[in-house]
Amino acid sequence: MKKLISVMFSLIFMLAGCNEKNGKIDPEQLADITVNNNIEEITEGDFKLTAVSEKKHYKQGEPVQLYAEIEYIGEDESVDIFHSSSAVFFTIKEKVNGFEIGYAVNDIGLQTKLIKNQPFREIYEKTGGYSEHSNKAYVEFVRGFLEEEGFPVGYYIVEMTTDFSVGPAEDRQDHERIKLTATIDFKVEGE
Repeated sequence: MKKLISVMFSLIFMLAGCNEKNGKIDPEQLADITVNNNIEEITEGDFKLTAVSEKKHYKQGEPVQLYAEIEYIGEDESVDIFHSSSAVFFTIKEKVNGFEIGYAVNDIGLQTKLIKNQPFREIYEKTGGYSEHSNKAYVEFVRGFLEEEGFPVGYYIVEMTTDFSVGPAEDRQDHERIKLTATIDFKVEGE
C-alpha cells in the first residue's frame, strides 16, 4: 500500500512539473485577478468544513496562514473519525503558471475524536516535491516554495478536502466515508 501511495505521489509531481511555463509572473497579470473567497463553509449531513486563508492578499516573504476546520454537528456528544496523516488534504494550485503543489501521505489508520460543535483545526504545513522529469521552471518554483518564507508570487486556488470515515472502531467495514471540499483563493504579490 505504501509503495502504491509513493508511486501515485510521484506521478502527481511528474504531471504537475510537465507544464511548459517559465515561472515568471508579470505584476499586471496579478492586478487583473480578483480574489473571490478567502473563507468558505460547506455543510453536509453531520459535518461542516470551513476553509480559511487569513488574508486575501499577502506580500512575498510574508507567512501564508491556511487552515481547515472540521466540525461535528450531529446528535451525539462526540464521534470518532478515521483518517490518514491528515483528516484534510490541501491541494494548492498557482493558476498563472498552472503549477500544482502536491501533498504527502505519511501515515494511515489514525483516529481523532470530534466533540460536538467544537471545530477540529488542521493547519497547513508546506510540502511538495518534483521529479527528474519536472521542467526547470517548476523545479525552481517548488524549491523557492519550500526554502523561502511564505509562497512565491502568484494567484493561488486551494482545495481543502476531508477524507475520513465514521463508524465503530471494531468494524470498519460499515464505515461511512466523508468527503467534503471547500475552495478558497488568495494572491501573493511582489514586495
